[in-house]
Amino acid sequence: MTAVPRMTGAAVASVFEVLMAVCFSCLQLALNLENFTNASLFLFFVQIIFLILFLSRRLLEKKQIPFEGFVFFPFAFLQGILGVGIFLIDDPSRTDLLYLLSGEAFALNLILGIGSRLIPVISRIPNALSPHARAGAAKKTPALLLAIIFNLSFYIQLFIREEWGVALRLVVVFYMAVKHLKLFSKGTSFSWVGLGLKIGLLFILLSYVGSLFHANPIATKHLLYLGGFALITLMVATRVMLSHGGESLDYEGHSKRIFLVIALMVVAAVFRFLAGSDIFGGLMITGALAALGAIFIWFYKFFKTLKI
Repeated sequence: MTAVPRMTGAAVASVFEVLMAVCFSCLQLALNLENFTNASLFLFFVQIIFLILFLSRRLLEKKQIPFEGFVFFPFAFLQGILGVGIFLIDDPSRTDLLYLLSGEAFALNLILGIGSRLIPVISRIPNALSPHARAGAAKKTPALLLAIIFNLSFYIQLFIREEWGVALRLVVVFYMAVKHLKLFSKGTSFSWVGLGLKIGLLFILLSYVGSLFHANPIATKHLLYLGGFALITLMVATRVMLSHGGESLDYEGHSKRIFLVIALMVVAAVFRFLAGSDIFGGLMITGALAALGAIFIWFYKFFKTLKI
């Protein structure tokens, strides 16, 4: 809701749209805490429709796709809707399908899509295209092909053979990480935020490697969600807060606070993985405290930026 309006030059989010998004998030939290599963999933579906309407208004206004990675967005929304729909309407026993499509596929499509443009810029990679730059039509076809193969991997995992789907997804994500998200490229200057993004990408890859070697499945997923999704979210949120708060981007490269956030999230992911099935042991508790510490340290800095 911040990146796409800037990329397209369309209208920014209105006060009403922001309030709706905040209310949806707060209600989602309340429903989850009370274990109202069906209501929570229905609200998730409503939020997807809300985002589709938000984006459609701006894309129709400009009549153009902002950049080639945007082709991953429709797949994200489709996977989210399919996961919820199949679970609520057809087969409430398929929690594996729900988590894989509405969780992993939904989030990773968004990360690969918008990350293909934002992550190289935030990492200060030389000659990285700015979020506002338009890509040629020739680049959109390979991006679409990658998005199709990537999303097919989830159905291969579900309905054909799990190892094949995970292996295919690992190959596509590795290719995207190196080629488009510039995992191993050096920036023009050092940035803690850029380093955090690259570490997040590595954790995503490690989670798939762990799955192929049949590591504890739940613990391995925390490499993906804690070390991958959560760390990347905090790093992108740092850029968003600095940019929209009118603060200097030098903070990304010099702040020891960002280093501490990264370190704590790495500890959280690794300790949760090492805890395995021992969900009440010392490793699990340490990992949970590290994750909480990272979030509180991150928020402490930006509390003033929020101007509450």
